[in-house]
Amino acid sequence: MNICSSVKHQYESLKTMKQEFVVACEKAGNVDTLTNQQLETLQRRKLALETATTSFKEKIVVSPERAKEIMGVGSYFGPEALAKTFGVDFDKKDISRIPWSTHELKEARDRGEMLILRTDKDKDGKPLTAEAMVEHCTLLLEQTGKGKVLASVDWYKNEPFYTKEKCSSGWALVGKEFLSKTTNQNYLQQTDRIIQEIEIIYAKKKIPCPKHYQDAIDDFVKKRPEIEKCIKNEKWSDASTFLAELDITTMTRQNFVEALSDILTVKVNVPDHSILETTYVWTSSRSSSGDLVSVGDADGSGAGVNGWDAGSQGSSLGVLFVRRGPVVSRPS
Repeated sequence: MNICSSVKHQYESLKTMKQEFVVACEKAGNVDTLTNQQLETLQRRKLALETATTSFKEKIVVSPERAKEIMGVGSYFGPEALAKTFGVDFDKKDISRIPWSTHELKEARDRGEMLILRTDKDKDGKPLTAEAMVEHCTLLLEQTGKGKVLASVDWYKNEPFYTKEKCSSGWALVGKEFLSKTTNQNYLQQTDRIIQEIEIIYAKKKIPCPKHYQDAIDDFVKKRPEIEKCIKNEKWSDASTFLAELDITTMTRQNFVEALSDILTVKVNVPDHSILETTYVWTSSRSSSGDLVSVGDADGSGAGVNGWDAGSQGSSLGVLFVRRGPVVSRPS
């Protein structure tokens, strides 16, 4: 039974339980006239209904507290982690709903993914750019003995991906390790592998690929021959533009700011651990020269940042597979 069928079955069972409880209450009549045994029977049925209702709600809406319990230490980074990293305090009503069920979160955990909350604004309500992250986190990392944010910003200190590009706001599921078979692959080949992974996930669930993914995949299939032609003819800027602007790219890869946000959130909140300590993730961001930006090697010396043409590949250059929830901008 797939998850959709399971939810439908549980909903129908819950409706039946509720109807039966209402009928039992009507038959019972005045509570004052019931025997102790009859009262206990009604109370047991009420408790069973409440338990079933809670279980059903968890399949539809998972609270941050429950998500933390499911994902475990080192794989859940919610509002408290954001506050610790960037000094951003969330009002409970401003935290977007987690768009995955209990079952889906357990699957993500078992796949080695982390659930992470991001914000597009800093504590003063200003855009949370990479430049703003450096300004906020430099002293924090120094005081906690965790080194630098970035190794050097010389070549990109005036680049829009550093000064203007914002982090998205909302929940995301992000791989802690590279998606398999994405190293030693160019950007186009990595995109092929991302699509393969999406298709595998939904084939296992025995349900069709969701429309937003299928539309993005169809768009990619249509544009792929032209992109391949650009790479073959070494028209790197054209190839990078095509690839970076694909819907499938923006859905499943981090941009530079998101990758840096994830690196810092893990580094600040998990003792003696970071992601991308010896590897580089290839993001959806582009430099002004048309290269696709990577970030990684995020040890105590600070993360390194490089730009690559779309035909490049390397043993330490890969993809952290991303699935996003709805983007909800935090109030200023």
